[in-house]
Amino acid sequence: MKKLAKALLTLTLGAGIALSAAALSACGSSKEMLIDGDFSTQATEAQLTTLRGYVSDFNSDDLLGDTEASGWSYNARYNASGSISASMNVSMEGQTAGMDLDTDVNYDHTISMANVDSGVSVRGSGNMSYGFNLSMSSPGEEDYRISAELDGSSYNDEDYFYLNGSVNLNDNGSGQIQSTKVKFDLDMLFGNIFQTGSTSSGMIVDISPALDALEAAGAAVYVDESSSFKVKISLSSQGWAEMYAEAIEDFAGMVGSYIDLNVIANNTDFGHCDIYLDFNKDTGVLLGYGSSVDAEFGYSATVSGASVSVTYDMDIDSWFVSTDEEAGQLPSDLGEYQYAVM
Repeated sequence: MKKLAKALLTLTLGAGIALSAAALSACGSSKEMLIDGDFSTQATEAQLTTLRGYVSDFNSDDLLGDTEASGWSYNARYNASGSISASMNVSMEGQTAGMDLDTDVNYDHTISMANVDSGVSVRGSGNMSYGFNLSMSSPGEEDYRISAELDGSSYNDEDYFYLNGSVNLNDNGSGQIQSTKVKFDLDMLFGNIFQTGSTSSGMIVDISPALDALEAAGAAVYVDESSSFKVKISLSSQGWAEMYAEAIEDFAGMVGSYIDLNVIANNTDFGHCDIYLDFNKDTGVLLGYGSSVDAEFGYSATVSGASVSVTYDMDIDSWFVSTDEEAGQLPSDLGEYQYAVM
């Protein structure tokens, strides 16, 4: 059962393109469009060539500027709002097994980096509201539940992410943590919530999904060069299916149901899937990266006499943008925060 739980968790954590994104508005119910422009005209071949030049260097040291230069600094705002849910049910001979997962994300966190005499200084501040709930049931077994809820003021330094607020972590009733001041490994938060790469590798944002989106079926690319080099990549339902097919196929395969790309595309209530990029036209430095996704997949089939249903619903916006506003100063009592693992 825990293997299936991990598969559902992977589906959720891989969904925020920035967050994949993200690729992931300030705490509240509203969403913000943080990379806006005139995206009414599709890109020319020359603009596409320029764009491919920018994104092909996504893992270079220059993506955020010359980080080795004296006086270099960069303020990165991570912002997300939305929800992701997934479910699976298998029924056979009057018995049913199932799983339901719900994730709600809402955060606005700024990280300031700068070259100083002692090396690179890193600090961050903002706010976060994050909820994760997973429940599983199987005939003859006790129901299994995992939950995580984080809500409060957020901070980070080079090693840890800190939260001052309400924190509840529960693994099927054991290992529960309830605290107002908790710290997590920063790499873990980047991989599981910010979904932007690993700080240990020096990558605080991963724009590689934009490369995949450019090659996806039916992708339409729009460019606004009026100030910076702003890009909107709009995917079709087929393109969205290509982006998420592997995770959905693997999940369905664990219960013996084969779902191919066309099945995913044809059984999706598709709203939109848009990826945004923003570059400095002169230097190629990344100014922003984000995504906005609204799509719901639902599929039912009979497999070896069992009725199988799978759903996957995304409605989330996630952003990474350069900002002039620096992160706030860190509290003086961070050494008192309790260490936790998610």
